[in-house]
Amino acid sequence: MGIWKILMVILLIMVGALFSYFNPEQIELSYYFGSVRLHLAVWLLIILLVGVLLGLLANFGTVIKLRRDLRKIRKHAESLEQEVSNLRALPVRD
Repeated sequence: MGIWKILMVILLIMVGALFSYFNPEQIELSYYFGSVRLHLAVWLLIILLVGVLLGLLANFGTVIKLRRDLRKIRKHAESLEQEVSNLRALPVRD
């Protein structure tokens, strides 16, 4: 399974390198304080990273809530397991 991940990473790097090679144009981004001129591949990489960061930030609250819920459920399961073991230790009455 690990070899497939390595091959996929190598393939993605090769595709990115080919994209960069065949699209050498520079794009200028003008904003309020000035402008920045970078290659198309660099802009796409920056946009991808910003999108990933925004996605992680958007899901951060949900992840925290789910971890808190999981901790509560685990504590509850431990108390139930303790109760079951206590009940099993009781002598059986006929």
